[in-house]
Amino acid sequence: MIFAFVISILVIVALLKPYVHWRRTRSLISRVSGDLDPSEATITLMFLRMKVYESFYETAVNREGVEEFLRGVVEGIKEALRADAWSVILTHEDGKWYFAAWDDFYDKKDLDKIIPHIQESGGARQVFEKKAVLDIPNTLKRRFWRDITELVEKRGSRVFETRSWIGIPVVSEDRVVSVISIDWFKPRAYKKWMVDVLKVLSSDISRAFQAIREVSDIMLFEDYDPISGLPGEKALTRDLEKLRSSGVGFSIVVVKMANIRKVWKLYGQSVRGKVMKSVARKLKRSLEGRPRMYSKSGDEIVVILETVSHQFLVSVQRKILGEFLRVFRVDTDEKPVFVRLSVRIGYAIYPEDTDEVQKLFEVAKTREISN
Repeated sequence: MIFAFVISILVIVALLKPYVHWRRTRSLISRVSGDLDPSEATITLMFLRMKVYESFYETAVNREGVEEFLRGVVEGIKEALRADAWSVILTHEDGKWYFAAWDDFYDKKDLDKIIPHIQESGGARQVFEKKAVLDIPNTLKRRFWRDITELVEKRGSRVFETRSWIGIPVVSEDRVVSVISIDWFKPRAYKKWMVDVLKVLSSDISRAFQAIREVSDIMLFEDYDPISGLPGEKALTRDLEKLRSSGVGFSIVVVKMANIRKVWKLYGQSVRGKVMKSVARKLKRSLEGRPRMYSKSGDEIVVILETVSHQFLVSVQRKILGEFLRVFRVDTDEKPVFVRLSVRIGYAIYPEDTDEVQKLFEVAKTREISN
């Protein structure tokens, strides 16, 4: 079933990919329809469905995560609906929510400050609970929106410029796994037919999302860091405890990006995210097999290896360090950004160094080498 769905989408996109741009699509539909004079809603829905297929195609071919699929879809929505900004939240059912992708407007905003308030009582929370598209023509008339805005602005993090808002649920296995936010900076900036279009499109996005999820290696629904695209600290702690209880020796390699926050302050969250994903790819290439890798504390990547050899681990340290002697190139919409990362790399061995999991990180710190 899923395989047939995937193949059909790839075929459709291969045929229509040259037309997946707003102006070209409108022109194409007008020529095909002749005198039928399709409505703005019909044209927009057809265009957005093509964007869903195109984004699915790009994600499948490049083997990217679901956040890249959603990014492509929402960029198309912004273009067609003439919105001002957008964002995507991953809505873990029993854990912390994350901003997984966002418009350039939000790139240097401190989104981590507002996510707890949104998770508790925001518009995305209502979309999560109702499993339905929600539109708010004037956000200032909603008490919860005003409360969150006041809380955030008291802390000096001006993020809420939004005056008109539409939230779209992405559903997988009968629960909302993500909420897409479409923002306008003026009240009543969208039309009713746009809401109707997005209600139809929501099911298309969800079906494609489900297909990507079933072929993705990302531990998205357990514990996931959207910045690096790796499992997070909960998954790391759980797997280390499992290894410890099995009685098998193992080692950890801790790679700390010492200046990653400086990268964020200079270039924004999108560049930081691309750098972290690039780091993860470089580590996978430099280590044999399929190493287990995890994100820790936002600026560290931890690798678990099935070795207890000091000689081998020292060679791993040096090999990884060699990867960071090069400058990282990050492509942006404006121009390429070149980033040099300062890193510290340490290692520790269980149970030779310590039989306590948390102390492994203290030992690793004592063996750090840096560039």
